[in-house]
Amino acid sequence: MKKHIYVKDKYRKNPLSLIPGGHEVTIIYADGFSQTYDKVKSPKAFISKISNDPKRPHKMVSITVDGEPFMQ
Repeated sequence: MKKHIYVKDKYRKNPLSLIPGGHEVTIIYADGFSQTYDKVKSPKAFISKISNDPKRPHKMVSITVDGEPFMQ
């Protein structure tokens, strides 16, 4: 299994991501690397934003919100 990280607050860009509450979003990439973001207030908007980020080198293959598969 590849590396899994929980994204720390210091790497978050949206000020709302520093406020307790919200959802947990986990993204798994084609290379097996995965990231979990907590305190996501609007999962759909968050996923849309990161899906269109050209800086992400690998394709997203799976997304879960609060442990459940995300369906767009």
